[in-house]
Amino acid sequence: ITTSFDRFFKQFSEKEKILVKGTICNQTFGNQVWQQIAYFTQNKESLKQYIVFSTNLRDNKIFVMFSLSAGNLTSKIQKYILPVIESFEYSGEYVY
Repeated sequence: ITTSFDRFFKQFSEKEKILVKGTICNQTFGNQVWQQIAYFTQNKESLKQYIVFSTNLRDNKIFVMFSLSAGNLTSKIQKYILPVIESFEYSGEYVY
């Protein structure tokens, strides 16, 4: 699964140098079990933090990634990101 996270992350962060990579953990948000991992990166302009969530919906794995300026991740996760993750619902063919 780490390879999948890394592969997904690298698609969107080619210019980022990974300084710290967290460990994968599992949590239940809403009615889904999610895996999550955080990355702390640097590029020429800034330091960033990313959090990547992944869950399985039927036979498909979906990923959701958020990026923030370094130092803001924990408070922003609690205030904005978790409500989004908790609201995911699978209804037939679509994710809402």
